Amino acid sequence: MGVEPDGEQPLDIAEWYQVRFDAAGFYRAAQPPGAEAWNDAVRWADIVRVCLEVEDFLETEALYVFTRERPESYAVPMRADGGPELLQALIERGLFDAALAIEAASADGGLFCWPEEQSGPAVG
Repeated sequence: MGVEPDGEQPLDIAEWYQVRFDAAGFYRAAQPPGAEAWNDAVRWADIVRVCLEVEDFLETEALYVFTRERPESYAVPMRADGGPELLQALIERGLFDAALAIEAASADGGLFCWPEEQSGPAVG
């Protein structure tokens, strides 16, 4: 982590970005430093595809969750509070493949999507 110009350590993303879930879906809430707080919700039933972005075998970057509600994905940083638990919840609900998650965890980088083949919107 770097040091801000005022000499303070920047906040870790887990301190200002939270992900929670229940039987209906998952919820994102963020209070980014210097920006307006926001929150939203995604229903499990609306999810059509999930992609896991891996930087290297030590760092998983983000989940991209695609729904039938909008063309762009919902991005969830894996370092967010609740990020790893969300991945587990997606696996348990059959929305991401467990074997693919293991493959991603041992990869040197890349984008791992489930279902694997799908035409449609790009990640982002």
